[in-house]
Amino acid sequence: MNESLRRIPPGRLTGDEPLHSGGNPIRSEDTVLNFWQWSASNLIDNTQRGALAEYIVALAIGSVDDTRRPEWASYDIKTPADIKVEVKSSAYIQNWAQKKASTPRFSIRQAFAWNPDTSTHSDEKIRDSDIYVFCLHKHRDKETLDPLDVSQWDFYILPTAALEREAKEQKTIGLASLERLGARKVSFGQIHDTIRDLLTVSKTS
Repeated sequence: MNESLRRIPPGRLTGDEPLHSGGNPIRSEDTVLNFWQWSASNLIDNTQRGALAEYIVALAIGSVDDTRRPEWASYDIKTPADIKVEVKSSAYIQNWAQKKASTPRFSIRQAFAWNPDTSTHSDEKIRDSDIYVFCLHKHRDKETLDPLDVSQWDFYILPTAALEREAKEQKTIGLASLERLGARKVSFGQIHDTIRDLLTVSKTS
């Protein structure tokens, strides 16, 4: 591989970094923070809600400090104990006008795993994680909707092995099927211990 085109290690910005022209700030208020506010303030949007769900899970399992959200990785989060976690989100309420509440569904499709260090994919489609956390923004009232309130979320946790056994070729899954497969429904404060407990049971059964 051309060493000059190697992977650029991800950094973590503070938000104070200015947009500039050759080192000269464009305006004092034009910072990375302003860019984030401009581009990522709609937390009800499917894309940003998904990123927020990943952050909430990372916060719950202690994987936030001194790290940043990985992009193009074959899983979403790695715990301090090296458990690979895939995070999916869904919700009843969307930011557009709705005739009725949405029916929550989550993507569980297999994919070619991407290695950003070698710029290569896996030979076959896989689910490259140890466990899934399905994050449901359960709140149904648009007037009081607040995705930053973790009490408005439910979390369904299921070892990846269960999906491989029971839904290997399936691309999406709903709440009823998750419950049938034994996903454990928990609150924010129970995520960390539940991941540990479910994987312990999975390895001994």
